[in-house]
Amino acid sequence: MSKRKQIDISSYFGGAAISSKDVCTTEKPATAAKVSKRVLHLSTAEKWKTTQLAVYNAEDWLLFLKDTDANQVKALKCSACTRYYTQISGVKGFSPQWSSDEKCTRLMLSSATDHATSEPHKQAMILVMKQKGMNVSERSKAMQGVLDSQKQGSFLSALATLNEQDLERTKKKFQIAYYIAKEELPIVKYSTMLDLEERLGVDIDGSTDAATSENEAVFVVHFDPDPPGCDKVKVVVSFLKLNFLQTAGATGIVESIKESFKAVSIDDLFHKLVGFGADAANVNKGNKEGVKAILRRENPWLNFGWCVAHRLELSLKDSLQGTVFNEIDEVILRMHYLYKQAPKKLRQLKLLVDIYDEGDEFETGGYRPKKASGTRWIAHKVAALDVILDKYGIYLQHLENISEDNSFPADDRAKRKGWLKKWSKAKIPLLIALFIEVLAPAKCLSKSFQAEDIDVVASIENVEKTKRQLHRISRKELPTVKRLLQKIQERDGKYLLHDVVIRGYERAVETTAKVKDDLVERVKNAIEQRLEEDTEDERGELAALLNTAGWVKAKDDAVEIFDQDVERLYERYRIPLERACFSGTVGELLDQWHNLLEHALAYLSPERVDYRVVWHQLFNCSRSKEWNAILTLIELLFVLPVSNAKVEAFFSLMKRVKTDTRASLKEHRLNSLLRIVTEGPPTNDFILTTAIDLWMRGTCTVRRPNQSYRSYKAREKKKIAETLIDVGVDTSEEDSE
Repeated sequence: MSKRKQIDISSYFGGAAISSKDVCTTEKPATAAKVSKRVLHLSTAEKWKTTQLAVYNAEDWLLFLKDTDANQVKALKCSACTRYYTQISGVKGFSPQWSSDEKCTRLMLSSATDHATSEPHKQAMILVMKQKGMNVSERSKAMQGVLDSQKQGSFLSALATLNEQDLERTKKKFQIAYYIAKEELPIVKYSTMLDLEERLGVDIDGSTDAATSENEAVFVVHFDPDPPGCDKVKVVVSFLKLNFLQTAGATGIVESIKESFKAVSIDDLFHKLVGFGADAANVNKGNKEGVKAILRRENPWLNFGWCVAHRLELSLKDSLQGTVFNEIDEVILRMHYLYKQAPKKLRQLKLLVDIYDEGDEFETGGYRPKKASGTRWIAHKVAALDVILDKYGIYLQHLENISEDNSFPADDRAKRKGWLKKWSKAKIPLLIALFIEVLAPAKCLSKSFQAEDIDVVASIENVEKTKRQLHRISRKELPTVKRLLQKIQERDGKYLLHDVVIRGYERAVETTAKVKDDLVERVKNAIEQRLEEDTEDERGELAALLNTAGWVKAKDDAVEIFDQDVERLYERYRIPLERACFSGTVGELLDQWHNLLEHALAYLSPERVDYRVVWHQLFNCSRSKEWNAILTLIELLFVLPVSNAKVEAFFSLMKRVKTDTRASLKEHRLNSLLRIVTEGPPTNDFILTTAIDLWMRGTCTVRRPNQSYRSYKAREKKKIAETLIDVGVDTSEEDSE
């Protein structure tokens, strides 16, 4: 030991230096003074509960362990912390003395007060009150004493002890935040809206994010046999997670799907997966290295479905390529861009529309041409055609005016004169009316596949309905064309639409009649061809099995008409059925099917009732346990992918939530906002107290048990490279040189 250290130590022991000789001395040490034991009488401890500790509700948790003398206390203990030892052991400041066999032997009032105001004890008390069924407001009143006695505390303890006024204020903040997320408003305005709410009672909020990155949206299709407030079974498509892809290839997409399910504690994804739906991009549909190939290697029984609505639009576009539709598509495109970001033209157009609108000339609201180019849904294309046809003569009048207006550049005026000469031909409005009728069945089919509750039965029914509509169009007079012909007036050998002369009327009528059958056939072939490419071979079998209206035929065939379908489905989905706890044979499955079929035919009148109502009654029947295996197969069939239009629409939603100015949103925050918009209840139905409870539990910092507090040094700032201006060098002499 150094000399300096010896001096320091010796000064601590009253100036006498200690050496090894001193340590080994045989001299007897002085007798230690006797320490008196602290005594806590039971009556005093009981008085604490009703006086000083009453504000902490000590009657509910403070226990006394009695000494051999029944009137004295030897230790203190907390019943709440003992009961919820596991839940609070990770909370900062936790000590096992009050909740284990060690017990608290520090028999002082301050010891009990310190424990009552500690974070772990407050968490335990919240759990006790929740167990009793107390809501947030009741718990706030019960723990009011903690807030009064401890003005400073953690954020969580302050929230847990809110008084009624503060609780209402917190609810209002949550309501504002939820409204902003639900209405896709920017979060950056949240603090401003809170100030405005305090003064005027108005709520709103927002956020910012933008990134050029690959995203993969994962949705889950699941079956609900007993949806609340509904007498039909329901196929539900729920948002699971939005992932930022590390790699945009098939392997990266599959890994992203796996990670999404791991986030909800589903590690054995391939044990539960029975179908996969996506758009028909090569990365998804590839039979060798696409997502389909990778998933099928893991699950040979998988059923794949592709976005029918999107694929149908592309198929029609290819089928109508090179026909007169090219001219109509050009009219839609040029009309849209003529009035896009052109307030002066729109004002002039509105004046003309108002003049003719007084005589109830128009059937469609709005006058601004709609965008329908690119990969838009068919319904958008038809809506754009409706607006143009309804006010076609008005557009020609305005086009004539602006082509003579010298305030526009000469090049623009020449271009518009060319459009006017081409569009004033009678065949243009007649072809627009024809395409509205021809595309109407395809529009209805596309919209049906965009429905959230679409299933195999509905998809087959909608396809057959579309074919029948196309067949009627080829044989009957078209209403839209008929209404247009009634609007066209003949004056002095000329034909006028909204007082504008249209040329070649008689020849246009003949041309339209000739091309009608060809266009109808093209649309019909496009629908059939694309659906055959994208549909599994067994889709018809599934529809026949699930559609209860066809079961009446089984009466004439010994209730075995669908046995072959059931056998084929059993062979394909045998492994998923086994993983769903059915290890029986196909014979046992058929026995359950026959019993279910007999019950339905005898008591449920499936031929007159909607098939989803019949299945709701079967799934919730008292005999449903007898049909457990066949009902599991039916549940599997209902969730097979039919369309992923909701996922396609989801990316339009994401573009609204994640705009170019919202560059700070992280993956977790973006997922939360999107989940609120897609899955959240309406603002008026949002349960605030449940959200506050979850938030309270989520803000509690969990630490490892018995971990002591760590202090960290402030991080040194890196020296930033200075510029010549920062250094302050006078460069006047150098410049002069």
